[in-house]
Amino acid sequence: MLLKLQTKNYAFFEDIDITFSDGLNVITGESGSGKSLFVKALMTLIGDPQDTIKINENSMIQGYLIVDRSAREILKERGINAGEELIITASFQNKRLIYRINGIMVPRDLLKRLSKELFVFHTQGSQSKLFSNSFYMNLVDQFVDEKLLQDYRKIFRAYSALSEKKQKYGNNISDILRKRDFLRFQINEIESFVPDTKEEEELNKRYSMMLNSKRIRDSLIEALENIRMGDGSVYEILNNVKYAISDLNEASLKDLVDKLDVLIDLIEDWRYEAEKIYENAEYNPEEFKKIEERLNGYQLLKRKYGPDVETITKNLKSMKKELLELENIEAELNKIDDEIETLKISLNNLALKIREERKKAALKLEKRIKKHLDDLNMKNTKIRFYFNELNELSVNGLDELNLIASINPGTPEDLISKIASGGELSRIMLAIELAISEGLGDLSLIFDEVDAGIGQRIVEVLAKKLKNISQKHQVLVVSHLPQIPLIADKHFVVQKTSMKNETKIFIKELSENERVDEIVNMFGSDFKDMKIKIEEVMKSGWEVD
Repeated sequence: MLLKLQTKNYAFFEDIDITFSDGLNVITGESGSGKSLFVKALMTLIGDPQDTIKINENSMIQGYLIVDRSAREILKERGINAGEELIITASFQNKRLIYRINGIMVPRDLLKRLSKELFVFHTQGSQSKLFSNSFYMNLVDQFVDEKLLQDYRKIFRAYSALSEKKQKYGNNISDILRKRDFLRFQINEIESFVPDTKEEEELNKRYSMMLNSKRIRDSLIEALENIRMGDGSVYEILNNVKYAISDLNEASLKDLVDKLDVLIDLIEDWRYEAEKIYENAEYNPEEFKKIEERLNGYQLLKRKYGPDVETITKNLKSMKKELLELENIEAELNKIDDEIETLKISLNNLALKIREERKKAALKLEKRIKKHLDDLNMKNTKIRFYFNELNELSVNGLDELNLIASINPGTPEDLISKIASGGELSRIMLAIELAISEGLGDLSLIFDEVDAGIGQRIVEVLAKKLKNISQKHQVLVVSHLPQIPLIADKHFVVQKTSMKNETKIFIKELSENERVDEIVNMFGSDFKDMKIKIEEVMKSGWEVD
């Protein structure tokens, strides 16, 4: 229940500070004075800000409320421990709307959820809901066992998730099988190679050493061939020169022959040392080839599966995991089919129970709505909920609901959205909201322009209905007809003034004398002589003739 509403710098309003009754509260005022703007302030307070409102920087809306256990439980889920009294604040700072509950900043979605435990709004254009199947479903489900609905929706979420998973696999089974085969090839390629970081390091060292030894041996063998082996070698040339000079047998050439012997001995020593180095240079062509092939294998794996062995090993692990998932697809699909079938049986059973409860609830609602329609001068209207029984399970079970009616005698039934006029739609919507108010919990009902589309002949009936509802619920009504404020517990008036290019809106609670004057003005000049009668009605609840 809304105890008090305060605003500062909000829209065109002067600061508001008003206290409400727990019964029937009526807000009146000239057309365009800002009555609906006041309702929009309430909607903004509970998390439904209206884009059409002029928002002032540093403005604030604050409501003082009494809440029941269900609302406190919602807050407790978010870590907010609250008693029966709440202070909700909506403030506009730096072009942002900030919400607080008892001084604690909260997200807007919490206010929207909480509002369902606090208020029911009937706003201008509410009859547009009559064009929505979901509206009728939600309407009837208010009177269906909540646990039954929750159980169904919980199972349906699991059912939908499995169905989506099956559809995902089923549509791509050929791609999955190709992926599985390719993963097997990749895993086999890596595992058959058995990559190892230490082995690669040792092979690279060994390869570098043997490559260097090979270069040394290749260079030495070429040098040895030029010095000692074959025609035209250095050794052969020096020996030929030595023999040619020795054959001359000249004493003067003996020194040259000795020097040639020294050169030949040096060459022999060089050859011996070179051959020793050659033989000691570690190089095995077969081993070198194997190392080279192994290292080439490492390079190939790294080009395919990662820049290093560590990454290859990591990717191998991921591939195995993915392959395991893919190899289990067939078994998983069979398992999913079994689970889906089990859930489907449960859902069908629950859906049939829900349908049975919905039909019972619909019959009760039809009677309540019909009673209110009779009172609202639509006695010839026959109205009922139409159940379209579906073949496929949906989030709402196996039902789709609509409202059909026959407005005039002898006319066939059809969707009310097709056969009712604007005024009739307004009254039907009003009858529905009056009907559901009988089964609501401790909620405040807010009606904006509740008497729109309602003629003078039945407005007194509407006033009595609102008064009756206010015995169980707090009711806030924006009205432009005098019969409703006539029996209000509290009466507020909204006034707008414009001067010097500035518009201001004021709202205040009326005293008894001010109420009489306001209601006389609402009746018009023809009723001014009824001031005494109006005062009597305000005190006793008598009807105005």
